[in-house]
Amino acid sequence: MATPHTTRWKLAYHSQQKIWGVAFVLPVILLFVVFRLYPMLDAIVLSFERYDLMTPPRWIGLSNYDFLLSNDQVGTAFRVTGEFVVLEDRKST
Repeated sequence: MATPHTTRWKLAYHSQQKIWGVAFVLPVILLFVVFRLYPMLDAIVLSFERYDLMTPPRWIGLSNYDFLLSNDQVGTAFRVTGEFVVLEDRKST
């Protein structure tokens, strides 16, 4: 039968293991957030703004996406890029 002393020791040991686990994983999580997640979310927010590096960003909503969908040059650029990817892939095999 487990005594209160051994039960307390087991709980302390498991708590200590969890703390060490978090201590080893925390730097990786912080690096992920700082160098991956924040820039990605910031780019998404920036895609809804008009920004020219000279003036502060101004919220314009979906206007940038409307421009992308209505501009013929953007469609041509996607088509040419797709053809390039497919043709280059065919050349390499």
